[in-house]
Formats: sequence, C-alpha cells, structure tokens
Amino acid sequence: MFSHGRVRVVIALLFLLSLDAQAIKIAAFGDSITRGYPYYTNDANGLANNGGYIPGLQSQLNAADWGLGESITVYNWGHPGETVFFDGRNRFPSPVLNTAGKEPDYVLIMEGTNDLPWGIGPGAIGDKLNQIVTEVLNAGRIPVLGTLLPRFDGKVSSSTLNSVNVNIKSIGTSRDVEVADLYAGNGNWVNWYSMMTDGLHPNTTGYALMANIWFATLQEVGPMVPVVAPMLYLLLLTD
Repeated sequence: MFSHGRVRVVIALLFLLSLDAQAIKIAAFGDSITRGYPYYTNDANGLANNGGYIPGLQSQLNAADWGLGESITVYNWGHPGETVFFDGRNRFPSPVLNTAGKEPDYVLIMEGTNDLPWGIGPGAIGDKLNQIVTEVLNAGRIPVLGTLLPRFDGKVSSSTLNSVNVNIKSIGTSRDVEVADLYAGNGNWVNWYSMMTDGLHPNTTGYALMANIWFATLQEVGPMVPVVAPMLYLLLLTD
C-alpha cells in the first residue's frame, strides 16, 4: 500500500511527465533535392511538412505512431544550389539546430551533390559532413546520414559519386550514426528514368521512395524515450 506522501509524489511526477511530453521534431537538411525541386524552387527556411519527401515521411511516422504517442513534425531545411563545403556546413549550429520552436530532436543530413561539379572531392565533402555530425551530436541531437542519389546528368562519374557514398557510410560506422542508403534505393533506382525529372532530381515517385527509405532508417534508430518514465516506474516499485 502506498503512503499518502508517495501518492502525492507519483501524482506530481505524472503531472511533470505530461508537461514534458512534446512533439518530436525532425530537421531535413540538404540542397534542392531535399527542398523538393522542381516542384519547389525557393529556400525552405525550416518550413514544416513541406517539400519533396518531407510530407510523405511525416505522414508515415505519425501513422506508425513512431513517436510513441507524440506527434512528429518534419521541417525542411533544403537550400537549392547549396554545397556542403562552401555553405551547408555554415548552417550549423544555427539556424538548423537553434531556430526557436524548431529545435530538432533528429537531423537528416544529405548534401554534397552540388559540390562534385565544382571539383570538390569526396574527402573534402566527407570532412564537412563529419563536422556537421559533430555539431549535431554536441547539441545532444541525433544525426542520420543519407547517401547521395544516383545521377545521370553527365557531370559526375559514377566512380566519384560512389567514393562520396563510401565516405558517408564510413562516417556512419566510425561515429555510430545510422545511414539511409538512398543511393541503393532498396534496388528501385534501377528504374531511375521513371523516378527522376532531369537525371538528378526525383519526381513524385522518386520522392515517395526517398520517404520510404528515410522512414525505414528511422525505424532502425528508434524514437527517444522520456527519462522520467523509467524513474516513475522505479518509484512505483519502491516502498
């Protein structure tokens, strides 16, 4: 039998748990592919549930109750034309991590596509992505890397693109960070001609595929569980 004092403590903790419950926020970071080109051409600036793969991903996460009862919002931080070497790295920690009301719990990172035509090599791209991962981890958030999509615009060799993706996977392994293998596309990018608009940017079918892959990867990561819940459980078991 619980004492009246214990009951009051439990009620107080339940109240605090209800206050602590917050919607889960996910930042989708990248270039025009993240933004949703050719359907969206402007800078997203953290728009919620907007862009290429973002609405599909948010819908899947909420439908699967991935947040364990908490609602999930995915914010689009896609910046068309951006390179990770010259520009993308400079958006960390602000504005991506520190915009009031949009501070993410998870950050989906996919950038480097625009670096390659400028002659920025796989090593330099990987170094900047690794720095972004460090910023996200230092902020206490969870990074998830994405490999670069296949491209058929004739500007970059497949071997160079593959080298970038090898580096991205290596970062994931060394930093214990999950990697969404968007390049592999679960084997579906072999039909790229029906999933892309220009050999670089996906069409609606391609963006739906991206949403599926990000969703599957986040399933591997798993949602964060509030610390107060196990504390409350232990309290209930203690005399």
